Amino acid sequence: MMVQGWVVLELTHSDGWVGLAAGLPTIPVIALAMFGGAITDRFNRRVIQMWSFTLLAITGFLTGILIDTDVIQLWHILVIAFPVAVVTTLRMTAGAALVVDIVGRERVFGANAVSTAVTNIGRFAGPAIGGWILAQYRADKAFYFVGFALLLAAGLMWFVKVENPAKAKSDKSLIEDFKLGMRYISGTPELRWLAVLAISLIAAGM
Repeated sequence: MMVQGWVVLELTHSDGWVGLAAGLPTIPVIALAMFGGAITDRFNRRVIQMWSFTLLAITGFLTGILIDTDVIQLWHILVIAFPVAVVTTLRMTAGAALVVDIVGRERVFGANAVSTAVTNIGRFAGPAIGGWILAQYRADKAFYFVGFALLLAAGLMWFVKVENPAKAKSDKSLIEDFKLGMRYISGTPELRWLAVLAISLIAAGM
């Protein structure tokens, strides 16, 4: 995201476009996130993670090639950003559920704490590494680095042991599962307010 913002700024010299390029793709993500749980209940979450990392790696390599060949344009960034946002949302949803599959419900709080800590370290280190690569090389090298890192993540997911794999639901349609989830959230005050808070934070970020 940091390197993408730099590329957009170089292409447009506009702070507004930097914000729009980062924010516009997240609009469909809000709707997809609501379906994300129902989707990840139907497939192997570890496999979803592997494919998500692989697809994101492909977009990273594609962006790097466009920059490397000096054909990159703003519309390329915007078009690529939408599938990236969609796949990232699905990956995050599957990843959150996969934590429960790996450790079980009894240890989920500790596991989530560790997962959040590691994620925040990555959010701190990522821009620093990206900035160093930009200073030493070019934006295309940063995207290549991201692509290789994502491929490594996809490969490492193969070795993740899932002790409590979720059983795929097949008795109801995706829409029915979604409606059941919405009813459960609306009927549970704590979840209802957490959902409102989460959507507000996404909107604020956009």
